[in-house]
Amino acid sequence: MKRHQFSAYSWQEIGETDRANTTILIPLGSTEQEGTHLPLGVDTFVAESLAHEVAKETGALAGPALPLGYSEWFLEFSGTISLKLETLTQVLREYTSCLIRHGFRKLIFINGHAGNSTAVDVVARECTMSQSARIAMVEIWKLANLMAADIPDLKEKSFKHAGEIMTSVMLYLHPDMVTMDRARVEYVKSGQGPFKAKSSLGLAEFKGMEITVYEETKTLTESGIMGDPLSATAQKGEMIFNRLKSYLAEMVTNF
Repeated sequence: MKRHQFSAYSWQEIGETDRANTTILIPLGSTEQEGTHLPLGVDTFVAESLAHEVAKETGALAGPALPLGYSEWFLEFSGTISLKLETLTQVLREYTSCLIRHGFRKLIFINGHAGNSTAVDVVARECTMSQSARIAMVEIWKLANLMAADIPDLKEKSFKHAGEIMTSVMLYLHPDMVTMDRARVEYVKSGQGPFKAKSSLGLAEFKGMEITVYEETKTLTESGIMGDPLSATAQKGEMIFNRLKSYLAEMVTNF
């Protein structure tokens, strides 16, 4: 198989593939605020690009991207479109069930949005237990966060929403979509008292230990940015993207 996109094949060609041994990469994204300088589709664009590039290298197939996710906490920001968690779970359930019905048994979710992870977890465990499928998930930004410490050029050694890492990757993949003159440095604000907010997802600290506290996002950040995008460059983005691609290619080869 020379083409890497699942949707580029006819039904007859799909039927002729070695489906049990072909890995399907499923890009999951979102349409949500990504700060004042990045487009709403960042998570989708990055997940889809990674899935396509890894599929080209490994012989896997990149499935159709899902550009909507669970982003309820960002609905305060114009343009965010969020599916209810139960809706997303059902969409993923039906997506994977179709692939499994057609004989595919190896699926990897390339997840660009942390809010999707709960739905993936539910569906993956259902399919693994009831349909003998082998399913994995890679959370792109969590993986980038782990890699950041070993990239000397990065100022931010951990992933920040709409910060250096995310902005750098977009400057590499889609520079025409990035408006750097709208970028600003902003970090998560934490109110008075013993609880220290660390992210819009609810990660917080109390007496030095991590807990979860759910707050309205606009009380934590005015712009939606939670880091320093001004340090971002396309060169850093290329380095991060290639490390992610290399890691995923090796994972697919051994899956």
